[in-house]
Amino acid sequence: MNKIPKWINNLEDSDPNKTIYLQLIENGKGGIEAPREINFSIKDIPSAEDAENIAEYCKEKKWHTDIFRDSDSESKFWVECAKNGYVISDGKIDDEETFFLKIARMYNATYDGWYASVE
Repeated sequence: MNKIPKWINNLEDSDPNKTIYLQLIENGKGGIEAPREINFSIKDIPSAEDAENIAEYCKEKKWHTDIFRDSDSESKFWVECAKNGYVISDGKIDDEETFFLKIARMYNATYDGWYASVE
């Protein structure tokens, strides 16, 4: 089993990211520091124009973006942002979440979380 970094052990057990980090360590190849694809999502975007604006904001931060029409509500959209070769480290996911939460709030949308490949 891969070693758990001290910064992960120091997280509160109630921190949802700690669970994801531990799953990546257990199931992933190369430990938590291995480069991998990572994705963040913003949903419940009220208009196509807002979705485009969000995507542009993310592209400025070097995210690859895709825009989708919400299947539950044809009038809403969601944006998926991805990066390949992403290395998870202490505080990095928190910083990303702060960025995506800020953008979601700016457009009256919802930050929907993140996921990462195990490879």
